[in-house]
Amino acid sequence: MQALEKQGKRPRMPDLSRGEYLFEAMQRLGPTRSEGMGGVRAVDWPEIMAFAQGTQRISEPWEIEQIRDMATAYLAGYQTGCKLFGIEPMEQAEEEECEDE
Repeated sequence: MQALEKQGKRPRMPDLSRGEYLFEAMQRLGPTRSEGMGGVRAVDWPEIMAFAQGTQRISEPWEIEQIRDMATAYLAGYQTGCKLFGIEPMEQAEEEECEDE
């Protein structure tokens, strides 16, 4: 996202009108963590639980599960974006809709 912003472009994002607070919580928490040897992983359960307890931004079990799922999807999209010929997740969704018709 930062590379696009430097180019003056905005990344395409899905509509988050009802769950925007969950996206904001995930961004504040940070969806990924560095691993040794340059690896990256999605934020894990203990980190999400500590965030939930420390900030009280989220409290329901389904919200905690949702943030974990969102972080995992974020990482998958990030890894796709790192590939030279990777397809942006929003474009993948559009292609799947066309195939279903």
